[in-house]
Order: sequence, then structure tokens, then C-alpha cells
Amino acid sequence: MQQTPTAAALGARRAPREYELVFVLRPDLPDTEVRAAMDRIVARIVERGGEVRVVQPWGKRRLAYPIRRYREGLYGLVRFVLPGQQVQDLKSALGITEEILRFLLVTVLPTAQAGQTRQEAREVSAEGGGGA
Repeated sequence: MQQTPTAAALGARRAPREYELVFVLRPDLPDTEVRAAMDRIVARIVERGGEVRVVQPWGKRRLAYPIRRYREGLYGLVRFVLPGQQVQDLKSALGITEEILRFLLVTVLPTAQAGQTRQEAREVSAEGGGGA
């Protein structure tokens, strides 16, 4: 018997969540085009109802393996909030962008409580919760 999702589960899936996008741009782009490409990435997020929180260019780094015959890439990170139903659309838009060699989009897990160390946070999550 197949279970249907509850309204709360559907609402949680569609609620805005925080995401991190790490991307690799072509290394042969001039600085002005790098900035323009990053602005287009931010614009694509905002067009879909997202709120950009952090944009960090990481600079040029050597790739682990060649991608489209490039051995280096310009890395960057964008942290943002986006409604869940817009994520696939954003992935599709990023996938057809010529300047982007690769990207990885992940959901950000809720942060540890203030004063809690990373080890304590891991122990709490391993125990299956942490709430009272």
C-alpha cells in the first residue's frame, strides 16, 4: 500500500531552504566576465524567488582531472535560500551556462546551537536528535 504524503510533509518540501552552490568557471575568462558570470548566477537565484546570503570567489585552482580540456578552474561559492520547487529549475539553468564547467548544489543542514562544538553536534546527530 502506497502512502500519500501529508500536507505538513508537502509544505516542508516546498518551504524555502538554505543551499550552497560551489561552481567552477572556465579559467580563460577575463576578470570582467568572471564577475559578470557570478552576477548572472546570483540573478538566476533571485529570479526564482531566492535570497542570496553569501557570494565568495575562491580564485583559480588546479582541477583533479581535465574538464573540457581545462586543467584549472575559477572556483566560487554562493549560499542562498530558495523555495524547494525552484531548485530543479535552477540546476537546469546552471547546467546550460557555458562559463560553468561544473557545479554542486547541496542543502545546508541546520547549524549547531551556539556554544556547541562540532564533535558535540556530530554526537547529537548520531544519537538521532538532540531535542528534549
